[in-house]
Amino acid sequence: MMRDGPDWLSGWRNAPAVHGFLEAASQAFRWWMDTLQGSLPLRLRDCCRQRRQQVVLQISSGGALLLGGEDSEARREVVEDPSGLTAAAGIVMPREAAGLEVAVEVLADTVLHREVSWPLEAEGNLDGALGFQLDKLIPFAPDAVYFGYRINRRDKRANQIAFDLVAVPRQVVNPWLQALQESPLGAFLDALWAEPTGLSL
Repeated sequence: MMRDGPDWLSGWRNAPAVHGFLEAASQAFRWWMDTLQGSLPLRLRDCCRQRRQQVVLQISSGGALLLGGEDSEARREVVEDPSGLTAAAGIVMPREAAGLEVAVEVLADTVLHREVSWPLEAEGNLDGALGFQLDKLIPFAPDAVYFGYRINRRDKRANQIAFDLVAVPRQVVNPWLQALQESPLGAFLDALWAEPTGLSL
């Protein structure tokens, strides 16, 4: 996976559809693994069980909160600016990194969110259309934000499609992403999403 800098996330504009498929596939795989493990003798069950560990960086307008740690010792570290992220990462980093997933969550006070209604025929090339029209919907140029969308409804009678649009200014997120990638957690960065919708960016 290419991780030359924070811009590697810019290719995730198609993420809502892809993310939904991957999440469903991931859940099915976990169910299958749990079923297999449940059929093993108790002595082998613990040996084969893989713990999923997650660290979440929550970014808000006033700083960030890093959540993580061992399953039995959850830790919360307040980080006032990106320069303090490496030290905080060392505190919440699990002793064993196997199965570690790191996610970045941008909280609602930093997210631009609106519902948009467009002609139904726009759905066939919604990403391309948003690339041209985004600056008419939000006060930022397309290359100045990370954005994503989720289709809410299709009204064939009115020939309209309604979707949630979320966008996060890159100037807000990129310093945190850069600091995260330079920290011990950077190699495990897996997802970027925005509240309150939970949409991937």
